[in-house]
Amino acid sequence: MTGLTGTIKFDNQGFRSDFTLEIMELNTKNGLEEIGSWNSSFGINFTRSFREVYTQMIDSLQNKSFIVTTILSAPYCMWKESSKRLAGNAQFEGYSIDLIHEISKILGFNYTIQLVPDGLYGSLNRETREWDGMIKELLDQKADLAIADLTITYDREQAVDFTMPFMNLEASEAERRALIEAQYPCFADFINRQSSLNEMQPDGGARADEILVDLGGSDPDYGQPIENPSNNPSNLVAYGFKVHF
Repeated sequence: MTGLTGTIKFDNQGFRSDFTLEIMELNTKNGLEEIGSWNSSFGINFTRSFREVYTQMIDSLQNKSFIVTTILSAPYCMWKESSKRLAGNAQFEGYSIDLIHEISKILGFNYTIQLVPDGLYGSLNRETREWDGMIKELLDQKADLAIADLTITYDREQAVDFTMPFMNLEASEAERRALIEAQYPCFADFINRQSSLNEMQPDGGARADEILVDLGGSDPDYGQPIENPSNNPSNLVAYGFKVHF
């Protein structure tokens, strides 16, 4: 027997087999529209092209207004110096401000910049399981998006969605080694010995040093990036290590 989803038949365990489902999407222009199909044998298959998806995304953002939360952090967001009294978005300047401005011109939306009230990036309190900073603003729906020199961490990725990074700041190998020596003094002598070993066995020595660096970066207490430390005159994000999950 044949139905809307194909031939109706069952496997030896009594489950429906060899059938196809249409994937429908409800939009404001065309109502219900088929955007793909799902087959029990081959899985999902989207029929929309990238251009169609992009066009629909652009249309959905046109003339929308968004609240953008950010944090004062030179050179990303700073108070604009002016002899006149400034208000609204005109009060700010910096890389993040220029970036959101250009994105808004391309996608055609409006935005209002708001500084995060507590002046924090956003961290999870392990006891209360509550967030602070810009992450809290997003979760409480007081802001629609955040733009800042915000480090992508495992906890934050579980709480909010991130775009692809627009700028990567990564410490050099020398900086990573300096951080490890400062945080693991007992390994400083080993690292110095390792430098001598590199001269005799370049390949093996480099591998051992890389393993040590990765182990240091995997420590949950010392492997976290340092955000705007008070002793960092550049006020940039200092990436101590790369941690992969």
